[in-house]
Amino acid sequence: MSERTAMFVDIQGFAVLYGGEHDSLWGLSELMRGVYLLGTEAKRLGISRLFAHHIGDGFVLVDDSGTANVTRLVSVAVALHQFTLIKAGHFCASAIERGEMADVMGCYPEEVCDARSKYGALPLGDGLMTVFPVMGTAIIRTVKLQAKAHAAAILLPAVQAVGLEDGVSTTSEGDNLYVDWVGSMSPTIKLAREIMGIDRVTSAQLAAAIDASVLRNNCKPDWTVRTWGFLSRL
Repeated sequence: MSERTAMFVDIQGFAVLYGGEHDSLWGLSELMRGVYLLGTEAKRLGISRLFAHHIGDGFVLVDDSGTANVTRLVSVAVALHQFTLIKAGHFCASAIERGEMADVMGCYPEEVCDARSKYGALPLGDGLMTVFPVMGTAIIRTVKLQAKAHAAAILLPAVQAVGLEDGVSTTSEGDNLYVDWVGSMSPTIKLAREIMGIDRVTSAQLAAAIDASVLRNNCKPDWTVRTWGFLSRL
């Protein structure tokens, strides 16, 4: 089984904001919209096939094009962070790592496999069971790495940061690089922004949206300082 470049992205503060005045479900909704928009145009970004797996308050995205270049998923991450902030006023955190993904239906009990519909659900008496038939190190590694962010950040191991385009600004911390999703601009980021309809949004507008969303969502001061530490305030 060969490795792929994968990314885990989720909504920050989901549990705290869920059901409130600024419900985090709206952030998840726009994140989902962004994943769909980019996924349907993945080949324009150089991604032969993009697989997206919804997990809780986020997604695992797998670039089926291999591991030779991380620019594609870095550009996707930057665009998703910007899109979700502008459209919903919510923050994302992302981590990019290498890993494998596989269909694990072969490990499911025979009764479940026989009853499962093509929609990934099966009857459970008068109830319903939904199943998630894929698993692998792509999920495990990206989720584990993202837990180190403690900010609205995009991070990846420095040793895997091959093929980054000119215009992608990063900050080093330990063994990882953090991508400036406000100030970075490269050809692939520009294309991703165009696909999502946010190509006219400026860095100044993003900075203003960050400040407004920090106040609206009552973000913690240390989290806010750490987030800005990886970003450009232009």
